[in-house]
Amino acid sequence: LDELGARRDGPLADAPNPELERQRERVAELELARDPARAPELARAAEELDRALLAEDLARGRVLAGDTQALALEDLRRGLEAQGLELALVYLVGARTSLVLRVDVDASRAPRAVTLALGRAELERESARLYAPLERLEAGEIDLAHLGFDVEAARRLHAKLVEPLGLPAGARVALLLDGDLQTLPFEELVCGGVLARFDPAQPGAHLAGLEFLGDRHAFVRVASLARLANPRAARAGETLLVLPPDELGVAHAASDLVPGARVVREADVEAFARALDGAARVHVAAHGHLDPARPAHGWLQLGGDGPEGAPFEAWRAAQLALDGAEIVLAACHTGRGEWREGAGLAGLLGGFLAG
Repeated sequence: LDELGARRDGPLADAPNPELERQRERVAELELARDPARAPELARAAEELDRALLAEDLARGRVLAGDTQALALEDLRRGLEAQGLELALVYLVGARTSLVLRVDVDASRAPRAVTLALGRAELERESARLYAPLERLEAGEIDLAHLGFDVEAARRLHAKLVEPLGLPAGARVALLLDGDLQTLPFEELVCGGVLARFDPAQPGAHLAGLEFLGDRHAFVRVASLARLANPRAARAGETLLVLPPDELGVAHAASDLVPGARVVREADVEAFARALDGAARVHVAAHGHLDPARPAHGWLQLGGDGPEGAPFEAWRAAQLALDGAEIVLAACHTGRGEWREGAGLAGLLGGFLAG
């Protein structure tokens, strides 16, 4: 889907449909209520909305179509060079082993495939060890002072996923990832150093002696080779910092990290979309939610009426004109989603990549 999307022009804009908007508002209202007793009502409303969206798409006959011409290696290398990247790594995860295709900007280095001794089950197991502390933190079972980090799992993943590739020092790398690798934080893989003794008075200090993969390389995640071969020109415009209502507890100190930005506070869904139109850089410091069963309806909590703010759902992002803009989603779950064969990672990130 992303290969096709890379060839289209403009956002997926639709004429307003009042009935669909009413159904979307109903689903959003039930989601924000967070009332277990109304869960069946929410499920019915969501199913009715999805049926209505599908019926409208079928009636409109909208399709994404692209030619089947193979991507030229020269075009891919030019695209990498234009974005300041030294190489691209394309990962394919198998049942017992995985495969990586490496393409360097340097034309003297032929593309090569490397087989990795890491299969799907082992990847899921090691990845779960990295995610477990964060999931316990979100569930309220532990606090930040007791947030653990499985150093050995991070070492093993580096040894099996990256070390066999012999990356040049300091290389800027494009990653095209498959399945569970889509949500793996490559920058946090441990590639050296020594773990110090834990001191409860200084949480996290025992990790200072480790060397992380993000210290050695800069990574850019893309959804398809077509995106690399056809990079979008950087957009000129203002920088925005989008903040939710004070009641949501997101620290406004983020304004110090985005100097010179125009601060947009408590924007509702429509105001958020208008603010992004024409902006070159947008930093969204908010809360994020992921619904694994319905990833297109995951949302960012913005401003608007009420203390909970307004939900900006993932599907809306594909309708924004974001070509060439730099978007930072500083919220929970923005880098996660559900892997859908042929469609990639469905969730908040996928919606913004399609925009």
